[in-house]
Amino acid sequence: MPSEGQAVAGERQTRTFAITEEGRKRFHQLMMDMSSNLGDYQKIFHYKMGFIDLLQSQERLLLFNHYINYCQTFILHLQTEMAGLAHELSHQPNPHFLGNVLNVMGHIERQTQAELDWVRGLREEELARREEAPSDAAQGDEKGIAHD
Repeated sequence: MPSEGQAVAGERQTRTFAITEEGRKRFHQLMMDMSSNLGDYQKIFHYKMGFIDLLQSQERLLLFNHYINYCQTFILHLQTEMAGLAHELSHQPNPHFLGNVLNVMGHIERQTQAELDWVRGLREEELARREEAPSDAAQGDEKGIAHD
């Protein structure tokens, strides 16, 4: 018989943790941060999506709109860079390197377009939910998330 505090073979001990009020505020601050670590913004946005339901509807829409803008801006940047490289390609005797770079950039553009389509879908779902349950702001407060 295992003593108290030991896990039985095949079972895991469980622990319960509680977040402090300061922790809630910091969590909310990190979720709403849209200016730090822009080089990793896509990855960070994906992490945030795991916890998106802990935010109020208006905050979710703000994050979705910001990410839509981020994707659109990045796509325009890629297209501008690709146009410049394509122009250079036409003047190169051996264009393989630039052609490979253009190929990769086109792939990244398609990936970013898929991200844009995905987040637009999330935004549309959120807007539909708001129409169904206009009292979402009150529900967000019930979840215990800190709001500044």
